Amino acid sequence: HRCHHVLPFSKLDLGAVARSFFLVHLPHMKELERVRHKIDFVADTSVKAREIGYKDKEVEKRRKKIGEERRAEDEEKKKKRSRERVFVSKEEWRYSNAELSSDMRMLKKFKKGKISAEDLDTALAGRP
Repeated sequence: HRCHHVLPFSKLDLGAVARSFFLVHLPHMKELERVRHKIDFVADTSVKAREIGYKDKEVEKRRKKIGEERRAEDEEKKKKRSRERVFVSKEEWRYSNAELSSDMRMLKKFKKGKISAEDLDTALAGRP
């Protein structure tokens, strides 16, 4: 459409538009990615956007319930991730990398036909 002739987006003062709508912070939009650094808008740090409630009590209860569920899920994910992490010493890391590179070299030799399948099996099975 021809809207850019009437109101060029590049000349629009987006900071003033945001302030006129009483925005607490600028939304994350694809259209703002290229011009975000040019926008003269300072977020109001005294107001926390997540603490602003809905006027309708039922909607506010639902929002709080969903927020609590999401926080609980996030905590479970963090606990699960922390349990899954296994710390390996540098020596173990070096040994496993050396073992992997050795296995890869043997596999390349097998593919090129320099060693037989039995030799490959014995080389790979020879480790504990």
